[in-house]
Amino acid sequence: TESVPIIVNGDLYTRADIREMKRRTGCDGVMLARPALYNISLFRKGEVERDGSRDEEGGRNDEDLAEALPRFQTTNHGGYYGYDSPLLRSRTSVVQEYLAHCVRYRTHSKNAKYVVCEMMNSRRAPTSRIPFMDMAFKGGQSIDEVCKCRNLDDLLRVWDVKWTIPLPNHSAGGSMEYAGNGEGKGDDDTPVARNYDDRYFLDPDKFRRERTGEVAVSASNLDRDDDEKKIEDSCDADINSKDGNGVSLPATKRPKL
Repeated sequence: TESVPIIVNGDLYTRADIREMKRRTGCDGVMLARPALYNISLFRKGEVERDGSRDEEGGRNDEDLAEALPRFQTTNHGGYYGYDSPLLRSRTSVVQEYLAHCVRYRTHSKNAKYVVCEMMNSRRAPTSRIPFMDMAFKGGQSIDEVCKCRNLDDLLRVWDVKWTIPLPNHSAGGSMEYAGNGEGKGDDDTPVARNYDDRYFLDPDKFRRERTGEVAVSASNLDRDDDEKKIEDSCDADINSKDGNGVSLPATKRPKL
C-alpha cells in the first residue's frame, strides 16, 4: 500500500505548537506562512530535537488531549520550544540576512521593502497571539522609517547591513562586505509590474476605504461601458441584418438613446 504524506497548516507560531500538532494528529509535517514572516528561524531544529518541558514532566496522557488545541496554541509558551526559544534567531538578524540576499540577487527595492514591512507588523497574526509576540527591533527600526526608503542602499543603512551573501563560485574575500556601490539607487523610478503604496502599511484602514471606493467607481464605469456596448451591438445587428438568402433587409430605425 502507498501512504500519502499529511501536511497540516495553520498559525503555528512556536515549535511547541508544531510538536503538539504533530503529536496529536500524527501528521508528517506542517506548512507555515504568517509565522514564517514573523520569524523564519522557527524552522530551526538545532542539532538534536529535545523534548519540551511538559514532556520532561512525564509526558501527556489521554486527559491532556481534552485540552482544546486552539487553547494550547494561545498559551504563552516558555522554555526551549516557546516564544523565547534559544533556537530562534533575533528578528533583526533575520531581516538583515534577508536584505543581504536581496543584494545578492538584485531584488527590486520595492519588493524588498514590502516584504520587510510584512515582517515588521502583526496585523496578519491572530489577535490572541499578538500579546506574546515581541515586535520590537534592536535598532529601533519602524515601519515609517522603512517606508521612507527609496532604494536598497537606504534599506541597508536603516538595518545596518554591512555584508552580503557571496554568489556561488565567488571568493569570500571582499564579496562578503557591502561597499555601498549604489546599485540600488534609482530603484523607485524603475518600472515594476506590481503597484506598491506605502499607505498599505502606514494607514491601512484609510487606504482600504479609498481602494474600495475606487473599485466601486471602476465597476460602475465597466457596467456602463458594457451596457453601451450592448446597445451598439444591437443597433449594428438591426442595421446590417440579412435574410436567409443573404439579401440585405431594409435598415431598421436606431433605438433612441
